[in-house]
Amino acid sequence: MDDKFIMAQEDWDKIIAYSKMSYDKWKTEIGGMCVALFNEENKIMVISDPVIGKQEVSSTLCTLDKEWLADYYVEMAIKYGTEVKFVWWHSHHTMGVSWSGTDTNTMQEFNQGNYSMSLVVNLAENHTFRISWWKPTSGYIDTKLKVLKPEFQVTKEMQGIFDELVTRPAKSITKINTNIYNNGWSNAGWKNQYKQPGNQGPGYVDAQLMDRTQTLQEKFCDIMEKLLDEAFTYQKKWPDFEEEWKEIIIDAGKHDIVIEEFPKSEFVELTVKGEFPDATDYFESPDPELFLTRGCTDGYGNPLQENLFRNR
Repeated sequence: MDDKFIMAQEDWDKIIAYSKMSYDKWKTEIGGMCVALFNEENKIMVISDPVIGKQEVSSTLCTLDKEWLADYYVEMAIKYGTEVKFVWWHSHHTMGVSWSGTDTNTMQEFNQGNYSMSLVVNLAENHTFRISWWKPTSGYIDTKLKVLKPEFQVTKEMQGIFDELVTRPAKSITKINTNIYNNGWSNAGWKNQYKQPGNQGPGYVDAQLMDRTQTLQEKFCDIMEKLLDEAFTYQKKWPDFEEEWKEIIIDAGKHDIVIEEFPKSEFVELTVKGEFPDATDYFESPDPELFLTRGCTDGYGNPLQENLFRNR
């Protein structure tokens, strides 16, 4: 599947560059669009021309302006023809590339045609590419893009220099008993494919895409842990910490998730003591599942009780 959806290296680099620009300036996500044209001769879909549009961004959201989006569709149809398809892309900055609940809701907004395509990337240049179909029934497949690097051609001059200067001494061949390496695994054993959890369609994806889908609380917890790590490990200053923490509170509130204030007095006290705070302590109503995913257990594998959390 991943050799059927192609993107040139320069287009991929542009998406990563926009993602880094947004994170470097505001520590936020960012999104945009690409065009997709089917190459009939090679039977591949070529994804190209990534752009960012007018939008509002935050640490967990990026919302494209609907008027800009309408103008974009018209402009691309004029440029590429009516057969052009579109790909919505966005970044998860330092987070993983699993789809969030907000992401899947956004995909529903592109359900007017027979199918749509979506791409999520992060700053480590990991990605997930989804094909969603809407008619006659709905479903999806998660897969990977194939990014085409420019092919470098070895010149005759280079080959001549290599042949003249580089030699390798002959070695005697020692026969190795291969039986000691036979542990019961066949080549096929390393190529197993597994069904994506919750996949409504018939598609199969590589095992590396089997990472657990995050809840919104888990996603916010990841963001909070990242900020706490920057503050208490790398000595982030209080004004910057306070500003980013308040932004997280605002973003979480949009999803009915209540995150508590972080008092300056507590920040100073923990800094002086050299103690590292736990992000899960700052949820007003923490999901017990967070105990398990963060390893917060009672020593017997049972999650800690909610009353052990701060209740300010």
